[in-house]
Amino acid sequence: MQILHILIYSCLLFSLLLLLTVDAKQADLVPGCADLNAIAKADSYNGSFCFCSVPDGGSNVHISCLYSSTLEQFRRAFLAVTAAKKAVQQVTLNRVEFEAAILPGKIFDSPYASIQIISIDKCSQNAPLNIHDDSFHGLAEHLEELYITGCNLEQFPRAAIRNLTKLRTLSLAYNKLTNLRRMDFEPLKRLEILNLEGNFISSLENGTLLALRNSLKKLSFGNHNFVGDSIFDEISQLSELQVLDMDRADGITDIAQGTFERMNKLEKLLLPGCSLTIIHRNTFRGLTKLTELDLRINLLNEVECGSFTWTPNLRRLSLAGNYLNESFACWWDGLEHLKELDLGWNEFLSLENNAFSKLGQTLALLNLRHNTRLVQELDLSSGKLQLIDDSDLQAQTENLQRLILRNNQLTTLSRNILENMKNLQVLDLSDNQWLCDENMEAVVEEIELKYKEAVLTDQKFILLHANETSCDYPHNLKGQIIMNVIKELFKSNNYSEDIIYSSTPMIPIMDNGINLEDINTSVFTELLAKGTLIGDENTKIEHHLNTSSTVRPLYHVNMKTELINEHMKINPAPVIIVAITLILVSTAVIVAVARHLRIRNQLDN
Repeated sequence: MQILHILIYSCLLFSLLLLLTVDAKQADLVPGCADLNAIAKADSYNGSFCFCSVPDGGSNVHISCLYSSTLEQFRRAFLAVTAAKKAVQQVTLNRVEFEAAILPGKIFDSPYASIQIISIDKCSQNAPLNIHDDSFHGLAEHLEELYITGCNLEQFPRAAIRNLTKLRTLSLAYNKLTNLRRMDFEPLKRLEILNLEGNFISSLENGTLLALRNSLKKLSFGNHNFVGDSIFDEISQLSELQVLDMDRADGITDIAQGTFERMNKLEKLLLPGCSLTIIHRNTFRGLTKLTELDLRINLLNEVECGSFTWTPNLRRLSLAGNYLNESFACWWDGLEHLKELDLGWNEFLSLENNAFSKLGQTLALLNLRHNTRLVQELDLSSGKLQLIDDSDLQAQTENLQRLILRNNQLTTLSRNILENMKNLQVLDLSDNQWLCDENMEAVVEEIELKYKEAVLTDQKFILLHANETSCDYPHNLKGQIIMNVIKELFKSNNYSEDIIYSSTPMIPIMDNGINLEDINTSVFTELLAKGTLIGDENTKIEHHLNTSSTVRPLYHVNMKTELINEHMKINPAPVIIVAITLILVSTAVIVAVARHLRIRNQLDN
């Protein structure tokens, strides 16, 4: 044991020495410019807020100036790297104070400055930052990414970037630009990512984005820029664009049909927080490769049938936070590969029984959260639903009367979902892949409780297709109707083939011989009379034909008590057998231990 402790302490000591050695080397990599990771060492910090880091201990240096540091401090760090004969690869100036609000000329010029990334963010001064024409002198062969954000720029720095022909990323986000001209992007024919969001741009000169039509792959142009038809005309020329982000753009109340017709490589279209009121049938014409469409928090109150037939490869669609109050199956024509659909925070009053039938083959996530006016009937049958969270149907706890989850890929369901649905009358869980564990036991108990409550309160409740609602796992319960499984088996870890199943169904039988499982058509007829079932008449009739009885059950005065007591009866025989077995086993163990101790004492003597 002592040897083991010595080995452990030796390993820890070796690791500590190695760590200290590495820290010491890191601190000395650029003399005169502290490493932020070694700031705790008093002898390595000179009071500057500009730091030098050397990734992987190589020859390339990243200079970071933070929190009201000055350009003089940056120059000292820059000279320290030059003196160490290392190459500056990346520069970050975050909250730096620029004297006279000017980025000086040749500030980054050095024989050792092969800078690839420059980021200037959140300038300290309130005045607009002015970019000298020669600020980026000497970087034409190296600079690939340039970020000047949050610095109140009022003019596009055309002269300063005219020679940066290898630039691939340019961000001028969160400044005060109001317009752009045709010549601004002319030299940037390799630009792939352009971020102009958060400005006050309201116009683009005709042909402004023409120079980028064969290179640009991502454009961000939202957050208070005003997007009218003329700007959409410019954007529509970007035939290589893959991502268009118009988040919170002003002025988008409608999109002219055919706007995206030439943008057949677009994969992601983000339009949240705009003011769209309608989606026309041809709004998205041409977007055959689109996989993600975000239309959250608009003013949408209408979607024309077939609007998404142009987007057959769509995987994710969000219409959350709008004013939609109905959904028709024809909305989803063409969405054969959709996996996620978010309809939360709308004003749905009703959903047709077949509202999502055309999404059944691929849909894995349907979000209807916080539709407080929805819904009395929700039919999610014949899909590929794998999981329903407690919160997904939280808004439906007061109104939902029919929940149809038939023929999905569900393996588990929280009891809380059913428990909170106080007015639930019809439930269908059949043809899923249920895992029969303690969680399923709780679901079964809740179903039984709803049957009992329905009888006591003279209400209605039915589990549709109960004989098709069976366990899929574990294997020893596979195929067993969940309502017939003995409760102890839900908790059992015994997977032998000798398991005994309940021979009588737990769904109660009335005195007139009618199974409660068959009480459905009369319930539906009454609901139809009250106008509470949702969907067209043909769908309702078709659903009724799948039920097995048209007879309304008769109740007698003692039925409630009999129903409640039926499931409380316990067969005492198994309990007695288990008790006797435990007594015999305990006695045998005590005798064996006593005998062992006696033999051991004899040997010791």
